[in-house]
Formats: sequence, structure tokens, C-alpha cells
Amino acid sequence: MKKTLRELLEQDGIIMAPGCFDALTARVIQHVGFDAAYLGGYAMGASNCLTEPLMTMSEVVKAAEYVTDAIDIPLIVDAGAGFGDATQVMRAVREFKKVGVSAIHIEDQYFPKRCHYHAGIMSVIPRDEMLAKIKAAVRARGDSDFVIIARTDARNAYNGSKEECMERCRLLKEAGADVIMPYATCAPSFEEAREIYDYVQAPMLYVGSEGRPQYPKLTAKEIEEAGFKIVVYNAISTFFMMNTLYDNMKHLKEFGDSGFTHEQFKPVRERIESLVGLPEMYKIEEQYNQV
Repeated sequence: MKKTLRELLEQDGIIMAPGCFDALTARVIQHVGFDAAYLGGYAMGASNCLTEPLMTMSEVVKAAEYVTDAIDIPLIVDAGAGFGDATQVMRAVREFKKVGVSAIHIEDQYFPKRCHYHAGIMSVIPRDEMLAKIKAAVRARGDSDFVIIARTDARNAYNGSKEECMERCRLLKEAGADVIMPYATCAPSFEEAREIYDYVQAPMLYVGSEGRPQYPKLTAKEIEEAGFKIVVYNAISTFFMMNTLYDNMKHLKEFGDSGFTHEQFKPVRERIESLVGLPEMYKIEEQYNQV
């Protein structure tokens, strides 16, 4: 039986949770041996040619349901600003629990969210409003294993600061959050990441720096040494896919041919069919369907 995220939090070692954007990418993450997966707002928005702030709660819950149906490892989901105030947060927790999500993170941005967040232009709601959301989330999850992750964007917000970030982290822990996420993206330095952990002394989540050259590129081991318990690579599947897909599509358009031989495609197709369970479906059809 696969471990719950809460059980993983109680074990030694950092939890690496690569980002998926659909059920197939999540199943690859499980297949290669990761203990958890992550469904991030950036990846969800991009895969639908939207952006995270335009995704509704029902859309995010449905995306999460497809993923949880496909994997046995814990799924962490980006629930944005909780889709509203404390009342809406409570409903969001219940909806994500229904579809088998293991954890959500809720941030202190304003709702509705603004697209400029992706350009680093953000502001945070008052402390009391955010603390109310986390307390409501903890109440809604009850005594289940559902994990509440509290994220603050105060470090880079125009109405925030490093000191405000640290204090919010401490208060969010006191409000009952199981895991603290002190950065919307990454830490400006290893030293600061360690400083915040030493101040808060709680399980903490870090976002990998892929695609963000202004931040240090830390390995999972270094992130663990800074005191963090979870590292998510929020859009890694999206980046991997786009890096390959775009160039291959350009080749197909220019030459009218994929550029791959049948022999090169064969193992890829076999891997896809194995991951989606086609061999097992064939056996079931042979057993129950008459030709």
C-alpha cells in the first residue's frame, strides 16, 4: 500500500514532487519512482491555453480528479488563493478531498488572482484574512490525513518584505498549517532559505528554480540541507514537453515527415500503451468480449 503524504512527512528525507499537467504525465512520475506528484497552477493554466488566475475551482478539481484516478502516490495541488474567503476555502478543501487529493496549498494573494502575478507583480491580503483561511481549511479537513499547506507571497509582494514573510510563516504555523511555503517561487539564496526555516521550525515546501535564472539552482539535497521537507518542480513536465514538441512539430511542418523511423517510434508507443494500461484492457476484452 502506498504511503500517504502525512506518512511521508514523518519519515526522514526530502519529498520530491515533480509537476504534472495531466494523468499521463502524472503516471510517468509515479512509474519512474517518485513518491509524490504536484499539480501546479502554471502547468494547468498553460495546458488549457489559459493562465492560472482564469482557472475556476471546478476546473482545477476536475483536473486533479483525472490525475488521482491515474496514480497511487500522493498528489499535491495548487489551490491558489483558495477560490475566495474562508467559506469558499472550506468548500474547496471538501471538494479536493472528495477526488482523492492528498494536499493543497493556499496563498495570501488577493482573489480573484491577477495574471501579473506571473511577471512578479503581486500583493498580499492582510494577515488576519489569510489566517482565517488557514483556520477554516484546517476545520474543513477535520481529522483526516488531508494536508494543509500555507503559502505566503509576502517576500516579493510590493506590500511585503522578508520580515513580513517570516512573521507570516510563524503565524500560519500557529494557525494550524501542516506545511509552510514561504516563497511563491524560490529563495534568493540558500542562506535566506535556511534563516526562514530556523525561524519557523516547521515542515516547509520549496519550489524548484527551473526557468528562473535570477534564483540559485539548488539540488534536492541542498534544499533538504536548508531545512525544507518538500520540493516541487511545478512546471517541469510542461517544460520537458514543450522543449521537445515544438522543435519536432517545426520539423514535421518543414519536411512533411516526423524525422523518426518506425523503429524509433515503436518503443515510445509501447511505453505509452503500457502506462495507460492497454495490455490489461486487451486481456479483459479477450475474457469477456466475443469476437
